[in-house]
Amino acid sequence: MLAVVRDPSGTGVESELEGIFEYKLNSSSTWTTVPSTSTAIKSGGKAEAVIPAKFTNALADGTEVDWRVEASNGNPGGRTSTRTGRRTATSTRTRPIRRR
Repeated sequence: MLAVVRDPSGTGVESELEGIFEYKLNSSSTWTTVPSTSTAIKSGGKAEAVIPAKFTNALADGTEVDWRVEASNGNPGGRTSTRTGRRTATSTRTRPIRRR
């Protein structure tokens, strides 16, 4: 998963951000958090995370996976609105899931 993150404070002051990613089957109500592989991101930078192969390898073709990401500056209430995405699993998909 890949998403551009923005400073949740909106003050323009450069702070180090983290992307907080979650994913789930479209048919499920339970979200799973996955750690970001990117840290200390500047506002407007890209945060990235990988859904574990244990989950993705078990998906049947046509299964829809929802994901979302929030940017956090580590302060209470310092999260942006959630960006979301949905991808359909195929046996030939080799590209990472990206926010469009």
